Amino acid sequence: MKRIIIVFLCLFMAAGMLAFAAEKKETVKNLFPQGDMENEKIVPENDPVKMAVPAKDNADGWCGNPRDSLEFVKDAHSGKRALRITSKGEAVWLNRFVPIKSLEGTLTFWYKIKSPEKEGQLVFHMVAWSWEMLEVDARQTTILYLKEANDGRRWHKAQIDFYYTQPRDGIMLAPRIACEDASEIPVEWTIDDIEIIEKTK
Repeated sequence: MKRIIIVFLCLFMAAGMLAFAAEKKETVKNLFPQGDMENEKIVPENDPVKMAVPAKDNADGWCGNPRDSLEFVKDAHSGKRALRITSKGEAVWLNRFVPIKSLEGTLTFWYKIKSPEKEGQLVFHMVAWSWEMLEVDARQTTILYLKEANDGRRWHKAQIDFYYTQPRDGIMLAPRIACEDASEIPVEWTIDDIEIIEKTK
Protein backbone atom coordinates (compact mmCIF):
# COMPACT_ATOMS: atom_id res chain seq x y z
CA MET A 1 0.00 0.00 0.00
CA LYS A 2 2.87 2.36 0.88
CA ARG A 3 4.45 1.70 -2.49
CA ILE A 4 1.22 2.54 -4.30
CA ILE A 5 0.90 5.82 -2.37
CA ILE A 6 4.52 6.76 -3.16
CA VAL A 7 4.02 6.00 -6.87
CA PHE A 8 0.82 8.04 -6.88
CA LEU A 9 2.57 11.01 -5.22
CA CYS A 10 5.43 10.84 -7.71
CA LEU A 11 3.01 10.83 -10.64
CA PHE A 12 1.09 13.74 -9.10
CA MET A 13 4.28 15.78 -8.66
CA ALA A 14 5.43 15.01 -12.19
CA ALA A 15 2.08 16.11 -13.60
CA GLY A 16 2.29 19.33 -11.59
CA MET A 17 5.78 20.07 -12.89
CA LEU A 18 4.70 19.49 -16.48
CA ALA A 19 1.71 21.78 -16.01
CA PHE A 20 3.96 24.46 -14.52
CA ALA A 21 6.41 24.14 -17.42
CA ALA A 22 3.59 24.42 -19.95
CA GLU A 23 2.20 27.48 -18.19
CA LYS A 24 5.64 29.06 -18.09
CA LYS A 25 6.14 28.38 -21.79
CA GLU A 26 2.84 30.03 -22.65
CA THR A 27 3.95 33.26 -20.96
CA VAL A 28 6.78 33.71 -23.49
CA LYS A 29 5.61 36.51 -25.76
CA ASN A 30 7.00 37.71 -29.06
CA LEU A 31 7.32 41.50 -28.70
CA PHE A 32 7.45 41.93 -32.49
CA PRO A 33 4.60 39.88 -34.02
CA GLN A 34 4.88 42.00 -37.17
CA GLY A 35 8.13 40.13 -37.81
CA ASP A 36 6.20 37.46 -39.68
CA MET A 37 6.10 40.06 -42.51
CA GLU A 38 2.50 39.25 -43.44
CA ASN A 39 1.26 42.84 -43.03
CA GLU A 40 4.50 44.81 -43.12
CA LYS A 41 4.98 47.80 -45.41
CA ILE A 42 7.67 50.13 -46.75
CA VAL A 43 7.82 53.69 -45.41
CA PRO A 44 9.85 56.63 -46.78
CA GLU A 45 12.95 58.00 -45.11
CA ASN A 46 12.51 61.35 -43.43
CA ASP A 47 15.92 62.91 -44.07
CA PRO A 48 18.40 61.72 -46.77
CA VAL A 49 21.28 62.65 -44.44
CA LYS A 50 20.05 60.04 -41.94
CA MET A 51 20.16 56.95 -44.10
CA ALA A 52 16.90 54.95 -44.06
CA VAL A 53 15.53 56.60 -40.90
CA PRO A 54 11.74 57.12 -41.13
CA ALA A 55 9.80 60.00 -39.61
CA LYS A 56 8.79 59.49 -35.99
CA ASP A 57 5.10 59.73 -36.86
CA ASN A 58 5.42 57.30 -39.79
CA ALA A 59 7.82 54.69 -38.48
CA ASP A 60 5.58 51.61 -38.57
CA GLY A 61 7.31 49.86 -41.45
CA TRP A 62 10.64 49.16 -43.17
CA CYS A 63 12.66 52.07 -44.49
CA GLY A 64 15.46 51.51 -47.00
CA ASN A 65 18.13 53.40 -48.89
CA PRO A 66 18.17 52.92 -51.85
CA ARG A 67 14.42 52.45 -51.61
CA ASP A 68 14.27 50.00 -54.53
CA SER A 69 16.64 47.66 -52.66
CA LEU A 70 13.80 46.15 -50.60
CA GLU A 71 10.61 44.34 -51.47
CA PHE A 72 8.26 41.72 -50.08
CA VAL A 73 8.33 38.32 -51.80
CA LYS A 74 6.32 35.09 -51.65
CA ASP A 75 9.39 32.98 -50.83
CA ALA A 76 8.59 32.88 -47.10
CA HIS A 77 9.86 30.81 -44.19
CA SER A 78 6.28 30.72 -42.92
CA GLY A 79 3.11 32.43 -44.08
CA LYS A 80 2.97 34.10 -47.47
CA ARG A 81 5.51 36.94 -47.33
CA ALA A 82 9.15 37.60 -46.54
CA LEU A 83 11.39 40.66 -46.81
CA ARG A 84 14.06 40.63 -49.52
CA ILE A 85 17.00 43.04 -49.69
CA THR A 86 18.96 43.22 -52.94
CA SER A 87 22.31 44.81 -53.75
CA LYS A 88 24.62 44.74 -56.78
CA GLY A 89 27.49 45.55 -54.46
CA GLU A 90 26.39 49.04 -53.45
CA ALA A 91 25.69 50.09 -49.87
CA VAL A 92 22.20 49.30 -48.58
CA TRP A 93 20.80 50.63 -45.30
CA LEU A 94 17.58 49.23 -43.91
CA ASN A 95 15.81 50.18 -40.67
CA ARG A 96 12.66 49.11 -38.85
CA PHE A 97 11.74 50.92 -35.63
CA VAL A 98 10.24 48.71 -32.92
CA PRO A 99 8.91 50.57 -29.84
CA ILE A 100 10.11 48.13 -27.19
CA LYS A 101 12.08 49.12 -24.12
CA SER A 102 13.20 45.73 -22.83
CA LEU A 103 16.70 45.84 -21.42
CA GLU A 104 17.60 42.21 -22.02
CA GLY A 105 16.39 39.42 -24.25
CA THR A 106 16.88 37.54 -27.51
CA LEU A 107 16.14 38.37 -31.12
CA THR A 108 15.94 35.58 -33.69
CA PHE A 109 15.18 35.57 -37.39
CA TRP A 110 15.30 33.23 -40.39
CA TYR A 111 17.21 34.11 -43.54
CA LYS A 112 18.45 33.00 -46.95
CA ILE A 113 21.46 34.31 -48.85
CA LYS A 114 22.06 34.10 -52.59
CA SER A 115 25.25 35.54 -54.09
CA PRO A 116 27.78 34.70 -56.83
CA GLU A 117 30.50 35.40 -54.26
CA LYS A 118 31.84 32.69 -51.95
CA GLU A 119 33.30 34.97 -49.30
CA GLY A 120 31.89 37.97 -47.48
CA GLN A 121 29.50 38.89 -44.72
CA LEU A 122 26.19 40.59 -44.04
CA VAL A 123 25.40 42.45 -40.83
CA PHE A 124 22.23 42.77 -38.76
CA HIS A 125 22.32 45.39 -36.00
CA MET A 126 19.95 46.13 -33.14
CA VAL A 127 20.28 49.86 -32.46
CA ALA A 128 19.05 51.38 -29.18
CA TRP A 129 17.11 54.35 -30.53
CA SER A 130 15.99 57.71 -29.19
CA TRP A 131 14.16 60.03 -31.57
CA GLU A 132 15.80 62.99 -29.84
CA MET A 133 19.36 61.68 -29.37
CA LEU A 134 19.46 58.90 -32.01
CA GLU A 135 21.76 56.05 -30.89
CA VAL A 136 21.96 55.85 -27.10
CA ASP A 137 23.68 52.54 -26.33
CA ALA A 138 26.09 50.02 -27.83
CA ARG A 139 24.85 48.18 -30.90
CA GLN A 140 24.02 44.51 -30.60
CA THR A 141 25.01 42.68 -33.78
CA THR A 142 25.11 39.37 -35.57
CA ILE A 143 27.33 38.70 -38.61
CA LEU A 144 26.19 36.28 -41.32
CA TYR A 145 28.99 34.67 -43.34
CA LEU A 146 28.42 33.68 -46.96
CA LYS A 147 30.62 30.59 -46.63
CA GLU A 148 28.17 29.22 -44.06
CA ALA A 149 24.83 30.10 -45.66
CA ASN A 150 25.17 31.04 -49.35
CA ASP A 151 23.04 28.32 -50.92
CA GLY A 152 19.97 30.40 -51.83
CA ARG A 153 17.57 27.58 -50.95
CA ARG A 154 17.74 26.59 -47.28
CA TRP A 155 16.59 28.76 -44.42
CA HIS A 156 19.08 29.50 -41.65
CA LYS A 157 18.42 30.86 -38.17
CA ALA A 158 20.28 33.79 -36.62
CA GLN A 159 20.23 35.00 -33.04
CA ILE A 160 21.22 38.10 -31.08
CA ASP A 161 21.27 38.05 -27.27
CA PHE A 162 20.88 41.72 -26.42
CA TYR A 163 21.57 43.71 -23.27
CA TYR A 164 20.99 47.45 -22.84
CA THR A 165 21.47 49.84 -19.96
CA GLN A 166 20.25 53.19 -21.31
CA PRO A 167 16.63 54.43 -21.56
CA ARG A 168 15.36 54.78 -25.11
CA ASP A 169 12.25 55.04 -27.28
CA GLY A 170 12.79 51.63 -28.85
CA ILE A 171 15.05 49.56 -31.05
CA MET A 172 15.95 50.05 -34.69
CA LEU A 173 16.36 46.76 -36.55
CA ALA A 174 19.14 47.47 -39.02
CA PRO A 175 20.25 44.99 -41.72
CA ARG A 176 23.26 46.23 -43.70
CA ILE A 177 24.91 45.36 -47.03
CA ALA A 178 28.22 46.88 -48.21
CA CYS A 179 28.45 49.29 -45.26
CA GLU A 180 29.03 49.26 -41.50
CA ASP A 181 31.27 46.14 -41.59
CA ALA A 182 29.16 44.38 -44.24
CA SER A 183 30.98 43.29 -47.42
CA GLU A 184 30.63 44.97 -50.82
CA ILE A 185 29.07 42.05 -52.64
CA PRO A 186 26.14 41.43 -54.99
CA VAL A 187 23.54 39.59 -52.95
CA GLU A 188 19.91 38.73 -52.35
CA TRP A 189 19.14 38.50 -48.64
CA THR A 190 15.72 37.22 -47.60
CA ILE A 191 14.53 37.68 -44.00
CA ASP A 192 11.43 36.30 -42.27
CA ASP A 193 9.93 35.47 -38.88
CA ILE A 194 11.77 37.96 -36.69
CA GLU A 195 10.98 37.40 -33.02
CA ILE A 196 12.01 39.43 -29.98
CA ILE A 197 11.66 37.73 -26.61
CA GLU A 198 12.27 39.64 -23.37
CA LYS A 199 14.37 37.90 -20.74
CA THR A 200 12.44 37.46 -17.52
CA LYS A 201 13.99 36.89 -14.12
